[in-house]
Amino acid sequence: MTLQQNVPRAVEAGLWFDDGNIILVAEDTPFKVHRSMLSQRSEVLSNILSVPQPPTPDESDLLDGIPVVHVSDTWKEISYVLLAFYQGYKLFGDGKPISFTVVSAFLRLGHKYEIPELQQSAISRLQTCFPVRLSDFKNAKTCDENPEDGYLHFEPPLIHMRLEEVPGVINLARAYDLLSLLPSAFYLCSFLPTRTLIDGSQDEDGNQLLLSKSDITACIDGHITLMQEDIVTISSMSGKIAPTCPSKSCLIAELFLPTKMDWISVVKESGGSLDHASWLDSNMVDICRYCKAELKTRWDRHRARTWILLCDTFGIGDTPEGWGL
Repeated sequence: MTLQQNVPRAVEAGLWFDDGNIILVAEDTPFKVHRSMLSQRSEVLSNILSVPQPPTPDESDLLDGIPVVHVSDTWKEISYVLLAFYQGYKLFGDGKPISFTVVSAFLRLGHKYEIPELQQSAISRLQTCFPVRLSDFKNAKTCDENPEDGYLHFEPPLIHMRLEEVPGVINLARAYDLLSLLPSAFYLCSFLPTRTLIDGSQDEDGNQLLLSKSDITACIDGHITLMQEDIVTISSMSGKIAPTCPSKSCLIAELFLPTKMDWISVVKESGGSLDHASWLDSNMVDICRYCKAELKTRWDRHRARTWILLCDTFGIGDTPEGWGL
């Protein structure tokens, strides 16, 4: 496919300017943009564009009579960066949700081309959604509601991403030394089916997301540990009643002992070990408010302990600075 055939793709993306004076090409997709814009935003790009052109360039070095410069990135990645240059705040301003593919491109290309504002934007969003404090870790796997659309619904909603894309966060954290992201990212990855972890997944642009063998093992082992701890916690609730129970009829032993594995299933489906005990609102729970509050208190202690020990659970290593509740 010739460059000319892919011009409509650039036009549709809003990255083909009639007065452009440089053609930036990624994966056979040409973007007609402005040399001054690229040079002002990135010293690396400025250096690339400043390489002297041969006196009589070949036809392959020109498109519409304008010099062509090839880059090794995907055309979608480059389009995200160029759109940030031209329409930055309008599309990607602070507080506006953006897809994980954009965040990933900002971090990787921001690093590669030394564009600090893009790199910092990506890091800030990732650190907000994958925080060091439990009270800030708010998403579909920790809140009272657990949407079934596959998206994580972070709060604040800075990154729009599916659970299957979280392995990409682990890979970015490893590559760019953002180790504080790892504990919560591993926790979310523990919800993925084992087959997905082994075979890998894809982001919304079709890029392959595959963990290292050691990280796959850590996810699987961590999932088993979390499940075991949940079982121990639920078992410890058996046969207990709240001291303030007015009727003394809320025998939690009757609630848990016969259906313990059913309860484990309910807990995992609701959000797992870090869920705000939303499973207590299940139709299966028919106990007084005093006993329910007692259960909630015990689960909150379990939840806090789970968070504090996440690094140990997944074998991550040193606990990140500021890690806590």
